[in-house]
Amino acid sequence: MVEQLSPYYPAMRHHDAIHGPAAIQEYLTASFAEPEHLVDWATRNRGWYDRFLKWTSIVDNLTLNARLSDDQAIQLGVHYRFLSAGELVFACGCVLGEGTAADAEHGVAHREPGHR
Repeated sequence: MVEQLSPYYPAMRHHDAIHGPAAIQEYLTASFAEPEHLVDWATRNRGWYDRFLKWTSIVDNLTLNARLSDDQAIQLGVHYRFLSAGELVFACGCVLGEGTAADAEHGVAHREPGHR
């Protein structure tokens, strides 16, 4: 039997989404470790994310390995953008994403569902 590891295994094993970017390490964790060490670690962590885990890297990998056709990659991108900008309905009945640029300019944070 042959076992096959996902190409994402090293990234998932080493990437940590909690600790943040290199630029803020000295403010967050100086009491736990040397800031220089944490800055180096955060820089490598960002490298793992950029290479393997960001959306374009995942789609590029799937296309390169013939898991997605170019047309499917485009369709998947449309779906991803739709979901990323999606209207999230909260228990309060507010809808995020339904406002306009004018709303943001005038400080309107949200609108009731269906209210334009």
